[in-house]
Amino acid sequence: MASSTGEAGTLTSASSLSARVPFTFPEVDGEQLKSDVPPIPPPCNHVNCEGCWKRYPQSLFPNWSPSQVERSGILDVIEKYNRSIPCTIHRVDIDDRGYFTDPGKYELTEQAKDASWEFLIQSHRPVNTRVRSLFVENMSGPVLQKLGAYYNIEPFFFSSSLSWTPSRFQEEVQPGRGDRKGCALVLDLLAVHLIRNVEGNTLISYHTSGREATSAPFLQERMHYAGQSVYWQNIFQRSPDPTFVLLIFIWVAICAWDEALEALYARICWLETYALDTSDIFITRELHIIRAHYFQFPSLLEDVRKAVVFILDTPNPAMDSLPQEEKQFSRTLLEKECRNLLSEIHRLEMSRRMQDQRLKNALNLVFSTTSINNSKRMRKLTEAAVRDSTVMKQIAYLTMTFLPSSFVAAIFGMNVGEISPGTNETLPHYFAIAAVLTLLTV
Repeated sequence: MASSTGEAGTLTSASSLSARVPFTFPEVDGEQLKSDVPPIPPPCNHVNCEGCWKRYPQSLFPNWSPSQVERSGILDVIEKYNRSIPCTIHRVDIDDRGYFTDPGKYELTEQAKDASWEFLIQSHRPVNTRVRSLFVENMSGPVLQKLGAYYNIEPFFFSSSLSWTPSRFQEEVQPGRGDRKGCALVLDLLAVHLIRNVEGNTLISYHTSGREATSAPFLQERMHYAGQSVYWQNIFQRSPDPTFVLLIFIWVAICAWDEALEALYARICWLETYALDTSDIFITRELHIIRAHYFQFPSLLEDVRKAVVFILDTPNPAMDSLPQEEKQFSRTLLEKECRNLLSEIHRLEMSRRMQDQRLKNALNLVFSTTSINNSKRMRKLTEAAVRDSTVMKQIAYLTMTFLPSSFVAAIFGMNVGEISPGTNETLPHYFAIAAVLTLLTV
């Protein structure tokens, strides 16, 4: 989700849920077509430009018309940011010995915009610094413009990051000097812009302000902690290539994936046990929700894989200035580390498939258990119906046996003149009253 250009070139990578393409043709601006301003302005030394950052991105990229800046979302960040919250830049430095240090964080407030620009354009890093990593928290409009103007960042990096649009490309590569490289991973946004240059390497990590997003302090802490390990110390001591810093970011994402799948696996095991012990059909709702997320995971893991392949296929042009033996050693080491990452991604995909199969098995188990329980209930109902039918038959047999004799006894017990002489009632009266009562009853 990034793009950029600069003196030494640009390399940017991104991954996202959306399928938007960052190079969509904007609406044609008639005024821009009539303009005599060159499409590529001369480089700015940031000394007597009177704050060229205030006109970014048009100051460096005249083709970005005001309407395009507005549609890309950059204008909203420039004008509608929260001025009461300072932007904090957390830093990690890597020196030429491969040591990771924390030079401290730097806050950029609304009241000190010009002072922060002077701080940015003046070099404050030690001379032996190989890579300086900047983790931007609560990025404001002025900070976006300052970083973009000073590091000559293509606006596509910010527009793609703001809209979570995937993009990977490299431009203006200068052999023996350097380029720029970026990477972004989503669902949680990870947008990284790496400037690889023989004069100094700089990494910029953009962090969205979402509540559940990975924060700048968290990622800065992970980067600093990784630098304390013997494994990464050996890599940075043996190779001067700053590209290995990007691999740390990818490993952070891989570890997050591993933890997420582990938590989901524990939940799936509990759901399987619960499905065995109960016939609650409502458990299928949670199973379907989890499986819906699993359907999304393959595309996200594929984005991670593409990011690793992109890093592998875009070597650092600045490495051309090194001796062939040292250059080949760094390249071999980078290929080995990328293969390790690709192997981990494949393992995560296999784990995802296995868990998806267990989810499917749990769903089938719930449906099978429910069907078996329904069959048992139907069997009990059938047995009860059979018992009721037997009782009804017995009642019918008893009725058929005693009804004739009871009828005869009732007839002979009637107090009518035909049977008992001297009474006033007759059989016609009996049948008339019985017929009327029968009709009323029916």
